[in-house]
Amino acid sequence: DYNLSASLYFRPQVKKTDLKQLIMKQKELEEKLHSLQYAFQHKLTSLNL
Repeated sequence: DYNLSASLYFRPQVKKTDLKQLIMKQKELEEKLHSLQYAFQHKLTSLNL
């Protein structure tokens, strides 16, 4: 099965991922989320006017 072989191929790469990289990625995603929340709030505010 192709999906099974693909999952076996990618699984070791995930285990090797550095914790510091995961933390940096999480912080990056949090910053993007805050930016989207700000933009969304601004859009809602402008629609209410």
